[in-house]
This record gives sequence, structure tokens and C-alpha cells, in this order.
Amino acid sequence: MPVSPDVPEVAAAARRLKDSSRTRVGPILGALSIDSTGDANWLRRLLDLAAKPGTTPWDAQDLTVLQRHHHPAPGATKPTERGLQPPVSLLSWLLRNFPVAEHTIRGDDRVASKRRALARRDPDTISEGLSELRRAGGARGWQVLEGPTYPDAYFVTPDALVVVEGKRTERTVTTSTSWMPGRHQMLRHLDAAWEIRGARAVYGLMIVESARGSVAVPDLWANAALATTSDEAVRASLPHRGPTEQEGIAGAFVGVTTWAQIVLTFGLPAEVLE
Repeated sequence: MPVSPDVPEVAAAARRLKDSSRTRVGPILGALSIDSTGDANWLRRLLDLAAKPGTTPWDAQDLTVLQRHHHPAPGATKPTERGLQPPVSLLSWLLRNFPVAEHTIRGDDRVASKRRALARRDPDTISEGLSELRRAGGARGWQVLEGPTYPDAYFVTPDALVVVEGKRTERTVTTSTSWMPGRHQMLRHLDAAWEIRGARAVYGLMIVESARGSVAVPDLWANAALATTSDEAVRASLPHRGPTEQEGIAGAFVGVTTWAQIVLTFGLPAEVLE
């Protein structure tokens, strides 16, 4: 009598079959390059797909891709995703304004004890955490309340850093982290890129699944894109930034396009969407 398949393993396999990094980011973004498009600034065309008409500040910028980080295309081993570290100013803000209730913190080890003390606004614990942060930076420890963020794709060009968040089966955007309710995923990516931008501009876009036979952005995702840069989302996601930087980071979000629109625009094989 055959053994029944293990249900969790079957469910995990099903998820992998529709994982956006494996089935969309790698095959589709991995197919875009100077060699395949014949255009050194193909990234500009990708941004154009997500932008509102008349809002393309990158027109005069050099968007030649110097580095690319994302799940590899099928059969490739590179490039791979890159984690972007949270700003130290955010980690400091979280220690001083720990936004999670004490009763929600589980465990009885030293880390849980320290974090419950942060929730009580214990001044000695806050001071200790800030000292550890100055000493160790964003290295692991009880005082580090946000880890690296991993955009699905990250491109470095001479004039800009570009982060991409891809969706396939998800029904909404991620709007919280373990210790920070209200931290929107795209703003988190942009916040981390903003910290290391130097003289470069920063841009972010979402790429989502469209209805079969359509290239249009579904209303669900159009509304999610609008919510990402709402006053409420910006305040909750970027409390460590002043008004000018909040405005700049929110303004760095270009908008949303679909995988089908990219396939059509760049003439990729339709089978990649199956």
C-alpha cells in the first residue's frame, strides 16, 4: 500500500511552484539585459512601465546596470538577492520608542527580558541598548530590532539605486515587521537604499500578477500602491526621518506594473507566464 505524501511537504512544493522569485523575478527580470534588449538603459524602460505619465526624473540619468541582485534566472547561479541593512537611526528610534506592548513578548530568556524592559521604557535598558548599538552597529543582538530587508531585485547604476518588489500569489502588501507595526515593505526597501545612496537617486517599483489575458494592474494592487505612500503609511514606516526625507523616500516609489506588461513590452516568450 503506497504511503500517503506528507501534507506539509506537498504544500511547500506547491508554494515553490508559484514562488514569485523563482517563477517571475528570475525568469523575467533575469531575461532583461543589454544583450537581450539591445539597450544599455533597458532599466529606464522598466521604470517607465510603472510610472505615471510625466513623472520620469530618470530620463536624463545614466541607468546602465553596474550591479544586479535578484533570484537567478533558470539554470543560472548568479545573481542572487542582496540584503539592505536598516538605518542605524531607525534602530536607535526603536530602542527609544519601542512600539510593541510588553504582554505580547514571549519567552523568558535574556533577549525577551530586555525587550520587555524596552516596552516599559526602562531608561537603563534604553541606555544600554544605545551603547550596544554604537559599539556593534547593526550586528545581531537584543538591541537590534530590525534586520536586513531583501527586495526581490536590486539594481545599482551610475545615477540611481533601484529596488523591486515582486508579487504573484500574494493578495496584499506586507505592512509590518516583528517589532514595528505599520512598516510598509516598499518603504522599508527604499529607506534602506536611501541610507546608502550617496549622490544617486533612489527608485522603487512593484511588479504584480495581472488577470489572465490582461496586462493591466488589478485594482487591488493599484490601491495598494496608493496606500504605500499615504500620509499614514509614511509616518508609521519612517518615524526616524524628518519631513523632507519622508517626502523624498515616499516620492522615490515610482508605482506598479505587471509581469505580463513586461513580457509584452520586451518581447519575452509568453510561456514564461505559465
